[in-house]
Parts: sequence; structure tokens; C-alpha cells
Amino acid sequence: LGTFEDILDIDLGLVNALTLGNFVWEDANNNGIQDANEIGIEEVVIRISNAQGIVAETTSNEEGLYQFENLPAGNNQICAILPSGFNFAQSNIGAELLDSDVDSTGCTGIIDFTAGGTIDSLDIGLTKNGSIEGIAFVDLNGNGVNNLNDSGLDGVIVNLFRADGTLQASVTTTTVDEIAGIFEFNNLKATDYYLTFTFPEEYILTDPNV
Repeated sequence: LGTFEDILDIDLGLVNALTLGNFVWEDANNNGIQDANEIGIEEVVIRISNAQGIVAETTSNEEGLYQFENLPAGNNQICAILPSGFNFAQSNIGAELLDSDVDSTGCTGIIDFTAGGTIDSLDIGLTKNGSIEGIAFVDLNGNGVNNLNDSGLDGVIVNLFRADGTLQASVTTTTVDEIAGIFEFNNLKATDYYLTFTFPEEYILTDPNV
């Protein structure tokens, strides 16, 4: 740079950064929609990633809200880390401001972030896992009720099916805490199920739903 020399071609381009966020909630009735009585879930980890890897990470607050700021433009994907005891709710089945926007893996599709924009409706619905448990017992008096003197029966095969006939799991009744005949299925997604039982040939079923 000489004395009194002007440099007039140093330019600097700026764009407004993008803001993204909204709500992680418990979809208590598993309808995929934020209903008025449903609450937010805190401490759920949400990540934004692109072809190069993770761009940003945050956690939902005590009200279930989350937000990213100062995000660059480009193609990105948002994913939530599934907390223990939950599954992801149904996605994209209602109004954009009220539905869940992540699939069964917890991720969105690829989203093109536009510089200077705001995405404030990217919501994440979670449903609590359920369980099914029971006991196979020898009904000594045939009254269809598990009385105090009836005994549990180990070795009964219990199959869990979804309503469409898809087998989900099989267990065999066993002794738990000195109680025989126990079976249980845990961490079940909210949907309709039915059970079938295979028991030793010397037994027949007692009267149900007495």
C-alpha cells in the first residue's frame, strides 16, 4: 500500500443466520397431534447434521421447548435422541403447527435451510412405552379365578402379536421372586396387541373373564 493509494475492491457479504426450533411433547393418546392437555418433555437431545457431520446440538428445556440460532444455510437434517422409556409418535398426520415432524427413527428428511429464515414449527412427539404382564396358573377348583391356593405354571409359551398378525415377541412363563408362571413384555409401542398361549397337553383352559 503506497502513500495515498486507495484499495476499493475488498468486499464483505453478509446474510442473516437461520433460527430453528420448537416443541418436544408427550403424545399421551398416540394420535400424533399436540392436544391441549399434553405436556412438554425436558432434556431431550436434538441434533442438526449435514454431509460433514453434526452442525449443532441442544436440549429441550423444562417446558419441552428447544431452539437453535445462528445456523448457516444449506441442506440439513434434524434428529432427536430417543430417551429411555419412550418411542417416537406418528408423524406428519395433522396441521403443521400441531403434528410431529420426525419419523420412527427420530429424524426429519433433508431440509434446505434458507439464509435469514425462521423455522418455528419443527415439533417432536414421543409416546411412553407400555408393558403387558400376567401369570399362567393351575386353577385347582376350576372357578376361573387365581385363588390363594392355586399355583403358577412355568413352561407356558406366550406369543405377542400386533393386531395385523405380526409376531412381536415370544416368552416362556417362569418363576420370578418365588412366584411361578410369570410372563411380561416390556418397552412396547402404543398400538393394539393380542396374545396366544401354548401350554402342556395335560391342561385345558379354564373359564375366561370370570
